This record gives sequence, C-alpha cells and structure tokens, in this order.
Amino acid sequence: MIPERWRRGEVAVVGLLRSGRSAAELLRRHDVPVYASDSASTPALRENAAALGALGCAVDVGRHDLVRIGRSEAVIASPGVPPDAPPLAAARQAGVEVLAELELAIRCLPETRLAVVTGTKGKSTTAACLAHLLRAAGLSDAAAAGNIGTPASAVALAERAPAWLAVEASSFQLHDAPSLTPAVGVLTNLSPDHLDRYGTAEAYYADKALLFRNAASASRWVVNGDDEAALAMAARAAGTRETFSLTQRAAAGFYDRTGRWLVLRGTPLLRRGDLQL
Repeated sequence: MIPERWRRGEVAVVGLLRSGRSAAELLRRHDVPVYASDSASTPALRENAAALGALGCAVDVGRHDLVRIGRSEAVIASPGVPPDAPPLAAARQAGVEVLAELELAIRCLPETRLAVVTGTKGKSTTAACLAHLLRAAGLSDAAAAGNIGTPASAVALAERAPAWLAVEASSFQLHDAPSLTPAVGVLTNLSPDHLDRYGTAEAYYADKALLFRNAASASRWVVNGDDEAALAMAARAAGTRETFSLTQRAAAGFYDRTGRWLVLRGTPLLRRGDLQL
C-alpha cells in the first residue's frame, strides 16, 4: 500500500543500480514523484538515470542532494547502500523514514506469500533453491528475489504478481522492512559479520532477529538446529518451528553422515553427491 502523502510530496531513492532503478520505476507506476541519486557516475548508472529521467524522475549521478532528501516523504534505500551512508544519515536526522527497497516491493505485493531467508551464510543459495522447489511443486510463477538476480521491486513491476516469492534478506534490509511478514522464514546460521557497520555482534544479531518481528500463529520457521544463537533467537517467536541439522537427527531434515544421505522427515531424499553445491 502506497501512502497518499507520498503522491503529494516526493520520495527519494538512494542508489541507482538494478534495485534502485526498479524501485524508482515502481514508485512512478504508482504516481509518486521521485528524486533518485547515486554518489557514483558510471556508464551503467548514467544509462539508468536517463531511463528514469524519461519517466519523470529527478535524477542526480555523482552526488546526493542531502537537503532535498531531508525534505522527502520517505527514502528508499537500495540493498548495497550502507546504513550510515550520508544520504540515509541526513534523512534520519531530518526525521524522514528510511525504508529498504524490499519494504517498498512487499507493500506492492499484498497477495504474495513470502519465504524469507536470512543468516550469515547461505542466503542466496537457499533462496534460489526454494524458488526452484516451489516451481517444481507446481507453483510455476514462484520467483526468487534479493541481493542476487532479480530485485524484489522488479518482481512487483511484473504484469502478474507471483503466488510465492523466495526472498534473500540481509540484516540491513530486515532493519528497514517493518512490514515484512514471512509465511515461512529460514535462518541458516549466525556468526559475527559486518562489524565495521554494527560495532558489535549483538547489534548485528538484533537486526537478524527482526526476521521474527511480525511472527504470528500461522508463521512457519526453519532454523539451523546446530546453531545455538539461531535457536535462541527463534525460541520465543510465535508460530511453528522446525530445525535442520548436519550433526544430529532433526525434524525438518538432517544429513546422515554414514550413508551420505540428505534425509527429509525421516525419508532419504537424495545422496550428498547428487547435490551439486
């Protein structure tokens, strides 16, 4: 749902690679005035800027107009923009809401069910596999989106919204996606990361925990049963929790080291050698 006040004012999009361009295009489709900018100025960025200019966006490459950003109704941050980047800091200082590009996309996909994958490692592979398995199960329009491949906003621009979307979500995206409500959430593992931005592992883990912020009784969670931090994070979340493991039997699935089988709900699914990862 796009707030009406966005249409009366202007929304700033920070970052003009694939996700930023898709976000700006999505906003224009919903009749929202857009100011889009990027601190770099490469041929690809200038090409995107020209395309957005043709849609009626105000665009800067090689600079950000911090005053204009501070006057915007909201700021949409591309996945690659650090949370402490000057345009986002200027927005927050001015009291302007900063939202992830993912947040914009899901507001425009109200009927799409989300399978959201986060964790320190394995997000991209798991999200891609999820989308593949959903399609193999008969959901032919299931898609994958995130920091790899297709931006979530590009999915929202499609003529038909998918029934399911497998989303790779970083800690930065989780921080600025307050509406994110996974039908299924996957926590692959946890270890300290991005400490140059977060300062402490606890701050980083706090953003990862936002995967569960909108947990409800219908939510389903799949969590690494070998990871004590992941288990503790998911312990109080509403919904149904299942675990997977590489070291012990687990409800959702586990790796049988003796026979080198991947086992799903007690039934051997495939041999490790058949999974080319």
